[in-house]
Amino acid sequence: MAEKKNTDIQKPDAQTALATVGENTFAILMVDPEETKRIVRQNLGDGGMDSLSLDRVSMPSGGGATYMLPTLEGDKPVQEIVGVIIAWQDVRVFWDHAYDGSKNPPTCSSVDAKFGAGDPGGVCAECPFAQFGSKEVNGKPAAGQACNECRRLFVLTPDDRLPILISLPPTSVKASRKYFQRLASKGVPYYGVVTKIGLSEAQSTGGIKYSQATLGVAAVLSPEQVAAFEHLNELFAPELSAIGPDASDVQTAKPSGQSAADAADAYDAEVAAQAASDADIAAIDAAAAEADK
Repeated sequence: MAEKKNTDIQKPDAQTALATVGENTFAILMVDPEETKRIVRQNLGDGGMDSLSLDRVSMPSGGGATYMLPTLEGDKPVQEIVGVIIAWQDVRVFWDHAYDGSKNPPTCSSVDAKFGAGDPGGVCAECPFAQFGSKEVNGKPAAGQACNECRRLFVLTPDDRLPILISLPPTSVKASRKYFQRLASKGVPYYGVVTKIGLSEAQSTGGIKYSQATLGVAAVLSPEQVAAFEHLNELFAPELSAIGPDASDVQTAKPSGQSAADAADAYDAEVAAQAASDADIAAIDAAAAEADK
């Protein structure tokens, strides 16, 4: 009589099956999300997560093609970051003087890109520093906004139980919004897919090279996985979206040997080089506001 094979050991348990997406296993789905939140409270205290406690990934400057991804072994150069976006946040930061690359807090900032706190504060849409053409680069008028609008993406990579924070500068906000818009047009929430965030090199008419983020779908999640990440979104998004903006949101990863001031000048040049996209962003915002009426 042929020996009966035990096929049960070849089947992953339900938890592993839920956590597995293609070749990746998401660590966050292997544990109870409430347990992760409890560990966060134990390790970080009542203050919870803030912009300093989360690992951050900055955009490379000068058209760089790699991100520096924080790991336990140190920063690792990668061409793209793959993970599930569990929250996002549009923020604004403004300095009443030319940004010099220092860690000084902004003169005015907004956690939702709608209402500013500081000087001048108030409704962002009505602020003169949020209007296109209010920016100055090297003392000369530029097409951008004096108050920088950035989009933060909180991304859960397969190996981590806490998200990394990727702050997209104005030059990459348009690409992010288009990606989210395409997902919405298909009825897919942003946490319903594994997103790959890469880089492309852009160049202004003046020859200035800068890096732009590219966003695409790496994998589509199952209904059970979408439900699991939706729960994570409900748990963490309120806390993550309340994190105040700071100087790190407008800093690019400067090349070795480049001063903070030179990095700030490069950032301003890159933003100015994307003036046409700034106008496109304004059009998208106007269309969205009209749709909400």
